[in-house]
Amino acid sequence: MYNQLSLSELDQKLNILVNRGFVPAIAYSLIDQRKIIHQNAIGFSAIHTKVPIKIKSHSHFRASSITNLIVCLAVLRMQQQQLLDIDENISTYLGYKFINPKFKDIPITLRQLLTHTSSIRDGENAIYTAPNNINLFDLFKLNKKNAEGAHYYDNASHFDLKRAPGSYFCYSNLNFGVIATVLEKIMQLRFDVLMQEFVINPLELTAIFNSYTLDEETRKTHTTLYRKCKNSLWDSKLTWQIQKDQFLEVNGKFSELTPQFDEKSYKIGHNASCFFGDASLRINLQDTTKIALLLAQKGVLLTPIANVTPVTYEIHEFLTPESFQLLTQNHWKYDVSLKADKRNGDTFNGLIKNFGLSNIQFKDHEDSPFGDEGEFWFGHNGEEHGLISGLYCNPKKNQAIFFAITGLGIEPEIILPSGLYQIEKYILAALFDGLKTYEDRDI
Repeated sequence: MYNQLSLSELDQKLNILVNRGFVPAIAYSLIDQRKIIHQNAIGFSAIHTKVPIKIKSHSHFRASSITNLIVCLAVLRMQQQQLLDIDENISTYLGYKFINPKFKDIPITLRQLLTHTSSIRDGENAIYTAPNNINLFDLFKLNKKNAEGAHYYDNASHFDLKRAPGSYFCYSNLNFGVIATVLEKIMQLRFDVLMQEFVINPLELTAIFNSYTLDEETRKTHTTLYRKCKNSLWDSKLTWQIQKDQFLEVNGKFSELTPQFDEKSYKIGHNASCFFGDASLRINLQDTTKIALLLAQKGVLLTPIANVTPVTYEIHEFLTPESFQLLTQNHWKYDVSLKADKRNGDTFNGLIKNFGLSNIQFKDHEDSPFGDEGEFWFGHNGEEHGLISGLYCNPKKNQAIFFAITGLGIEPEIILPSGLYQIEKYILAALFDGLKTYEDRDI
């Protein structure tokens, strides 16, 4: 058995963050050797209501950029079914030339989009989402006939005109608006529907991409995101200030929801970036833990067969071995030998030095959050509107860690050279210690 005391101590260590007002809520889980050894949710999903609502393991929250990793699973599943090729020119799928105007002979591919090497940028004003009625390419090519489209064009800042596709890593949210549009074109399904078909339903998740369709029970427990920040000024003495996802009013009644798009006029394959303005997947601790378990088990889910001794598992293959290898192979590595003006990528303050297919990779990473043993971990973080999250896996040991906090009571401080926030490092260290204690237990 695992050391129950150590997991109790882990709960206490993370509960400090809630008790001292650093976070309104935290949800987390640990996986080792194909088992969920611990999962917990502490704090409140809604703290602004007259009667605060406690967070539960089934409380949904926005997945933020962890969404990218889950979208990648859909792409891999589609490639397994020979519905697409990640190395095909996306112009073939879109039906028009989608190229960087300074590198017209170099195609842009799904592989480049998934690895943030496409030469696409979020733009000088970080405009990386647009309504569905705006053509996707209006963000990249000025349409003088459409004044609204010109706004989203953002002064020609969505393409890097100095670096060719495939040559430079730069994290860009807009990549996934393009991916979503390409997938819609291929499948002739709206993005949220195709994600349901390729990922959510096969894994029996309750996750959803269209928050406007959340049922009342889910809205009651959906987490609101907070900061102790007003007019861009942080103050730990402030009450929690709502940043996003207010599904309940102070009196506990439902807030009015604004749809992400008009379902009647929605044009499939025209522009699906509206799904990525806020990395719109809504998911809960139970679902995220299932995805972590899937990745820790190299793309398969193992179901124990009842009344069989010794324990025997039924194998459900979600990703083929080839797809899992493609997911986790190194697609980009920061070259430290290059001079500043010739660097091959932006490391995000040192956080990203190796990148797979929509996943950050840690191995021999200086100041890795996973100890100094040089073991391979991969996954993704998330950050927006006060939420900070992380899902990371060690497939060699069938281990995984997940956490999400739903707000910040202090201004986040980046710790160099790791590129992680101080609170992020604290949480990851606590979870990793809990995992190590379990790993080193007496049997």
